[in-house]
Amino acid sequence: MGKRKRNRKKAKTLSAKQSKKNNGHTLSVCLITKNEAEKIETAIRSVLPFADEVVVVDTGSTDDTVEIAKRLGAKIGYFEWCDDFSAARNASLDMATGDWIMWLDADDIIPASEWSKLRELKKTSLDSAFLFKLKNKGTTASVFWQMRMFPNRPEVRFRYPVHEQVSLSIMELGLPIKSVDITVVHTGYTSPEITQKKTVRNSELLRKYLEKHPEDSFCRLYLGRTYLSQGRLEMAARELERAVSDKNLENHQKATFVIALINLGKTYLGLGKTQEAVKVLEKAYGMDSHNANTVVPLAESYNNSDEPEKALDLLNQLEEVHYQPSMNPADPQFLRYMAEFQKAVALAKLSRIEEALYACRRAQRLCSKFDDAANLARLLLSKLRKSPEDIHILERIAKSDMACGDDLYEYGNALVRHGRTGEALKFYEKALKYDSSHEGATRALGLIYRREGRVERSRSLLQKGLDLNPDSDNLICDLADLYFDQEDWQGILNLPYCETALPTRLAARLISGLDDGMEQDIVALFRSLGGDIKDLDAIGITAIWNLAQKLEDPQRFHLAVSCFWIEPSLAGAAEAAVEGYLSRGKTDKAVQVAEKYITHVSGDPLGLRLVSRCYEQLGATDKFTKSQRTTSLGQLKPVLSNSDLKNS
Repeated sequence: MGKRKRNRKKAKTLSAKQSKKNNGHTLSVCLITKNEAEKIETAIRSVLPFADEVVVVDTGSTDDTVEIAKRLGAKIGYFEWCDDFSAARNASLDMATGDWIMWLDADDIIPASEWSKLRELKKTSLDSAFLFKLKNKGTTASVFWQMRMFPNRPEVRFRYPVHEQVSLSIMELGLPIKSVDITVVHTGYTSPEITQKKTVRNSELLRKYLEKHPEDSFCRLYLGRTYLSQGRLEMAARELERAVSDKNLENHQKATFVIALINLGKTYLGLGKTQEAVKVLEKAYGMDSHNANTVVPLAESYNNSDEPEKALDLLNQLEEVHYQPSMNPADPQFLRYMAEFQKAVALAKLSRIEEALYACRRAQRLCSKFDDAANLARLLLSKLRKSPEDIHILERIAKSDMACGDDLYEYGNALVRHGRTGEALKFYEKALKYDSSHEGATRALGLIYRREGRVERSRSLLQKGLDLNPDSDNLICDLADLYFDQEDWQGILNLPYCETALPTRLAARLISGLDDGMEQDIVALFRSLGGDIKDLDAIGITAIWNLAQKLEDPQRFHLAVSCFWIEPSLAGAAEAAVEGYLSRGKTDKAVQVAEKYITHVSGDPLGLRLVSRCYEQLGATDKFTKSQRTTSLGQLKPVLSNSDLKNS
């Protein structure tokens, strides 16, 4: 009980009148709420250190929002919701008694670093209004200037049902507007679903407002921008074109007009209307050339119109000051990323591949959640593979401080192409140190380890790679191939299912007799390769081998081995099995196949040729052991006679 009393006393705020006696000018913080019980306490507590009064106007909460606000000492008002945010905010202004008013959303937070700044700011003369930096936290990381604090005058009113604006009435009063280094953190866009819900609500409210006020270009700009965020580009273009055609907006609200031009330019880019984008963005640049919001999309439009020199010249002039917040919401980190990416695009178009790659890597370091730069870099690296100078360029990139896993991997590939496998191994290992999930480097190292006889190390590496990339068909196939060499049939069947490895799975079942699930694998193989399942009744295992011949190695080799051991008279399977084993350095296995074929098809010259191939690789004096394997057609007969399989 005593604890609750102390909390109430601590939370109680001074009235604006009491505070004025102590501190000079007073500040009222005004909020509107509806069902904000989870956030309202954080918002209010973040303003208590500097606010003299907290006004909360509730628009119909059914949770504990009002009770929490009361407990924290807020002045409570009620407003019947009418689909108009400005009307609700104006009701909160009417209740404020402070000399200054600062408005807040229930999901806003004033960081502790800003409290002393606000205590000083409210002491200033009541003849200006102030823009704060609004930093969105959540699905969007945009930052922009927003009018947040102004003198308490009856003429100052919010306008528009959504994206409510107080700046217009302040400008009409002739009050100077100043930007100050104070940040408000907005946490309202916490998930894509919430963001989508809000944009749908906003577009509907703006559309209804414009039906009654079709001449309002400011509102039309916001509707167009909302449509753009939803990807409704044709509708966005229609609204933004009408906004920029308003001479009053152009002549008297320059900052707003530039925002309209930028958004129209982005819309045109999305629609593929490159020349139209160039035209409107050049106009925006002519009015505001010191903002990355303008420069970056203009550079993109130049690249799209095959004018990379213009794009590069524009981007090279960007300075850090150009990334400062403007009235147009933008993520500064994304703008920096896009500036480097567009620079890479321009350099690539000018065939300056190495410089373009460096620009891609700078972009990736700025922001890793976008993949445009990474994709462009992969394309550029693939072009280098065809160049005689590839190894020299890739060496410089791989040894630079900008190198990433892809660069180290591609240099390793270049070294392999030049017969320098030992050096390549080191760079593949470096690639994995940079990016432990790099699939290409994992596969390349796994192959090298296998060739060097370090099979267990290869298996461990590939398994680790698969753990990090569980959807990688390539790694599943590599592991399946390794297990096939080890004759670990159960290991193959324990791997995650993927269609590419299906022939190897079926081969493991055929050889081992582990036929639980064989029917499904056979049917799946026939369907994936366009075979006729009825062929199994007519020609048995030969039908599977006929399908196998459509495959590439190693899957073709795997089925060749399995089909041969079940039906040793299959000449094509015998030849493919021998050649496959020889290419893997398993001459003893190749000899077993050749001998078995001769035994079952005596007099066929192919048998002698196969034995001869084996002797060539072994050398005349080498000895080998005859196979004792006894796998027979009988293992497959229960499957081939199964009526369910026949009817599949």
